[in-house]
Amino acid sequence: MPLADCLPAPALERVRSLGHFIAESARTARAILKPLADRPVSTLDIHELPRQPDAAAIGRLLAPIEAGHSVGLLSEAGIPSIADPGQVIVRAAHERGIRVVPLVGPSSILLAIAASGLLPQRFAFHAYLPVKDVPLRAALRQLERDAATRGEVQAWIEAPYRNDRMVGVVLETCRPETRFAIAADLTLPGEWIASATIGTWRTRPRPALDRRPAVFMLATG
Repeated sequence: MPLADCLPAPALERVRSLGHFIAESARTARAILKPLADRPVSTLDIHELPRQPDAAAIGRLLAPIEAGHSVGLLSEAGIPSIADPGQVIVRAAHERGIRVVPLVGPSSILLAIAASGLLPQRFAFHAYLPVKDVPLRAALRQLERDAATRGEVQAWIEAPYRNDRMVGVVLETCRPETRFAIAADLTLPGEWIASATIGTWRTRPRPALDRRPAVFMLATG
């Protein structure tokens, strides 16, 4: 779904008013902004956020704000600072007394939990779990324990090309009575959401999730 269809009118108006952006990739940012902008994207001032920006880089990125301009912080997918880069810029803005304005838009994590049928009052988001098999299985067992003792939905994401492996490890590792939910391609035409016990999942054909952005969730009870 185009970003313009996901943003409320006030947020879309704010984005269109901006001439300066900080982004992970200037090329991707231009592709995202092209359908939104009411001016040629070549006229937008887009600066890339280094993986580990030092004080000098942060100063350069915030310079347009200190010159009187508003600057948008744009993520490749999802929301900046939530399992995505940007936190260092937001913190630096607060330290300099710069106003931080989060724009309303879709959050895959919240949409996934809301649509999972799991207990939404308490949840924990863990971003990425370990990649290697033994630490991954240990992490999943700990998530099960935390779900049971804290009454929390445990949510995480994975690099999309490892999604199918993740599903397999979850189904092999977790207890049959544990509830497992998956939300893939949220807000996209191929959106798919399913929630059931591990025991039920084991009787179904495994979903094809390769390279599809997905959120995974565990709960007990």
